Amino acid sequence: MTADGPVALVIAIIAAAAALGGLVVGIIGLVQASRAHAVAKAASEAADGANELSAEANGIAREANQISKSSAEQAHERHDVRWDADFVDDGVLAVRNIGRDTAYDVLIRVTFEQGPVLEEESALIVRHHEIRVEMPAVKTQLHQDRREDATPLPPGILIGPTMRMYRLDIEASWVSGSGRAYSDADLGGSWSSLEPSRAEGS
Repeated sequence: MTADGPVALVIAIIAAAAALGGLVVGIIGLVQASRAHAVAKAASEAADGANELSAEANGIAREANQISKSSAEQAHERHDVRWDADFVDDGVLAVRNIGRDTAYDVLIRVTFEQGPVLEEESALIVRHHEIRVEMPAVKTQLHQDRREDATPLPPGILIGPTMRMYRLDIEASWVSGSGRAYSDADLGGSWSSLEPSRAEGS
């Protein structure tokens, strides 16, 4: 073996070690790059989540501001809706807005003589307009009253006009233009007659 042989061997070993070192460095670099990518991805997802939370928080804040504004408007609003009720046809009750303002999301609930509750709804009722409730039980009672009043009495019997009293409960609920809720349950009471008090369409 010549002197060049050991030198070549040493050089070959050094080269192999250097190559192995390069491989190790490459592997470490690859691992670090993978970790860096994972960290960057997590950071990106966290940023997206933060943006979503921020947008949601902004939406909640806007909604809270709107609620606060609406509450302030409702607290100081001047709202004039008043109701009147009468029969406009046999068994047809009309509930009329006699105030100055418009009533929105109107619900009328009517009960005759502790019978079933009848309901009618309207998206809005402007000044001097009305909502009508068909009341079959009232119509039946009215026709019975008319038959009794038209029945002739036997000769020699004098009886004064028949006094009748009926219970009619009427409740109106609605909201104002600003969204404030109102109700009026004082429209009803005792009625002595179920006859229409004004002509249809008047």
